[in-house]
Amino acid sequence: MFGKKEQKRMEKQVFLFCMEGTLETIMEMLCRQFGIRNEGLGNTLNLHNQDIEMQIMAVTAQMGDEARKFLEEQKQGAWAHFLQVQTAEGRETDKKINVLHQLRKTEGFCSVKYSYADEEEEEKERQIIGRLTGVLETLKGLLLQVGQGEDCLYNAEGILVLSDQGRSQVDTFIPYMNRALIEAPKEGISKEQMERRAKSRVIVEQKGIYVTEWYPYIERLSDAKIRTGEEIAGRMMALLSVALYSECLLDEGMSTEEAGAFVKEKVLEPFGVNAFLSPAEKAYLDNPKPEEKEMAAFSWQYENLYVMEWALGLVEELDFPDHICDVPLVVRTVRQFDNMKELLEAAKPRSGAELLDACDLIFCLDWACVDARIYGLSAPAGMDGGVVMERHKSLNWLVGSEGADWDDVETNT
Repeated sequence: MFGKKEQKRMEKQVFLFCMEGTLETIMEMLCRQFGIRNEGLGNTLNLHNQDIEMQIMAVTAQMGDEARKFLEEQKQGAWAHFLQVQTAEGRETDKKINVLHQLRKTEGFCSVKYSYADEEEEEKERQIIGRLTGVLETLKGLLLQVGQGEDCLYNAEGILVLSDQGRSQVDTFIPYMNRALIEAPKEGISKEQMERRAKSRVIVEQKGIYVTEWYPYIERLSDAKIRTGEEIAGRMMALLSVALYSECLLDEGMSTEEAGAFVKEKVLEPFGVNAFLSPAEKAYLDNPKPEEKEMAAFSWQYENLYVMEWALGLVEELDFPDHICDVPLVVRTVRQFDNMKELLEAAKPRSGAELLDACDLIFCLDWACVDARIYGLSAPAGMDGGVVMERHKSLNWLVGSEGADWDDVETNT
């Protein structure tokens, strides 16, 4: 008398963005997950279980030019979408930065369309998404669930990493990395260099910072030209001279003549600093009308001064570069000495290995800051990019910087 009520079907779609770029591996993992044999399936799977139907299409760059173009479009579309996500500063922004890195690493893509009768929706959804996220650890990827007013990226545990509304349910997110690539012996790279990099990676990953697997190594100890205690002390006092001079001009309102006389009396003459000034520093101190931007730039030398104090053993550690140094403390540390002789007697210069460890770490941190800046984002882990850059310059100089003088030291990443 009455016809059977037609069941409404739910139709949905999700996408997998994976580092794995071998089609055979992707298809094998999917087949294992769904308990079917991987024979003659090409790049598609059509699955049926009771009222659940699913169609999966996998694409990798290995499949040819058209596939490569399609893959790039999907990757760029997701990347641009999540680039626009508004997040709070701090860990939320860090997760966004790392999601963008992960999407950039996409080598394999799966489009998954599925449908089912609308009863027991929550349980069916849990089963389907659970099966799909189950391959993410092996394929090193993220699952993107779209629609329903919010697009969400999930990890292999099925936990929300980031939504386009800025939500997240993980404390930190580090992109999948090719550990074999990181740990494999490399031609021309010593065990010492690899161990140093491994220590740096532990620190940056604890901070939730991602640095690519393939970035270059710094020199080994036997190739470094470690600065002597006398060189470091001279450089330290030169930095104090220009930083203090800038402070006199900017903060104390002194004329160049007054500031010059003050610095000459307190630093230049007692420590014989003229012999250690770089050409740029000497020109700045001799310039009767320096521009404000020049004064501001030289005022940053307190950051470099702090690094030199650490290198001489006058301060115990370089703290994390998420804030500017304590300028009054930095000045007090060095002003306790009346001349170079007293300073050198108190100094306990750090070993070349310690300097290289710090140099490698700052290289990693500066790399991460530059990557974030390219995206138009703030530096990860709350770092101050200016502080990082100044420390990078100082540490490069301390380990030799290929013999470059202070004015020519580079901080390339």
